Amino acid sequence: MALQRPTATIQTVSEGSGGLVGAATSLIGGGLPGLPAAAVTSLTVEMSVGSGHDRMDLSVASMSSIADTEPGTKIAIALGYGDDNTDVLTVEIHRRETTPQGISFVGYSPTRRLSTTFVARSYVRQTVGDVVSDLLGEAEVDEGEIEAGHDLPAYHIDGSRSAWDEIHMLARRTGSQVRSTADGALSFGPAPGSTGGSSPLGAAVSAVASAVGLGSGAELRKGATLVDWRAGQSGATPAFAHQVAAVGAASPLGADRWHHIMKSPASGPKPTIVDAALRTGASADLATAARADAARRATTTGRFRTFGDPSLRPGDTVTVEEVVYRILEVTHRVAESAGFITDIVVEGGE
Repeated sequence: MALQRPTATIQTVSEGSGGLVGAATSLIGGGLPGLPAAAVTSLTVEMSVGSGHDRMDLSVASMSSIADTEPGTKIAIALGYGDDNTDVLTVEIHRRETTPQGISFVGYSPTRRLSTTFVARSYVRQTVGDVVSDLLGEAEVDEGEIEAGHDLPAYHIDGSRSAWDEIHMLARRTGSQVRSTADGALSFGPAPGSTGGSSPLGAAVSAVASAVGLGSGAELRKGATLVDWRAGQSGATPAFAHQVAAVGAASPLGADRWHHIMKSPASGPKPTIVDAALRTGASADLATAARADAARRATTTGRFRTFGDPSLRPGDTVTVEEVVYRILEVTHRVAESAGFITDIVVEGGE
């Protein structure tokens, strides 16, 4: 059986038509008498569900067909083997530099626009998804799959935080995850293992998680697909597993009284955080469950290295020796000297 060498395909994206204008494919690691069109010498793609934006570091030969690409250009990256490439990331070129080895580029996902977007806005009787969609529109970031139907009687943004920070705060309050799609859009939906508590709301959250395909994904095997690994568990309970109380009075006085401020929102012996952004008992219960779920997942951690696998994405799950993990970070490294390697950082996925 002949071994296929890794390839990288770089395509220019046309903003006007939304289509792909030009494509250049590079065979990584040499082996061809002629110079591949893209002439990639190294490529690193970093993706995560955290607060950092997905990023690309690309180096090409000075005679590459994409060497003259200007900052601001949007490009799509696909990785794979031979003719079988998988779309991985779309970025906007942020910086272009000339080096003794050729040309280097740094690019970020279009979600980076959210970090420079600041709005002051009030929402009344909107869902979490409505708020996320509005912020994406303000930053001119494409909307991916948005699964966040929880109702917010009132929600206020004072403009002191970026739209990116606001979206991540909503994610933490609702047990959701934020991630970029391969085509540069932003998706927002339940994180694997989200329960929403034992209420009917929690059952709805679990149903949504199942519907959007957050079950076990790829399976990696030690000594086969995995070339290095480190995984373990901790018995410590993270500090963010606190109970959350709503500042509004909807829970004891009815949903229509959310605008009444409770005199003593926190009660009971458990450490409690009073969240002024939450107006109802249902919102507080969801935030409490989200913290408990995050604390449970954080007790299991791991780092795995595998042969290059462009199908691995942050937010998905992966199984190693019958243990399900949620992928937090994915780093694809493609270079002439090392070939194609994928590193992932994980936590518990159930």
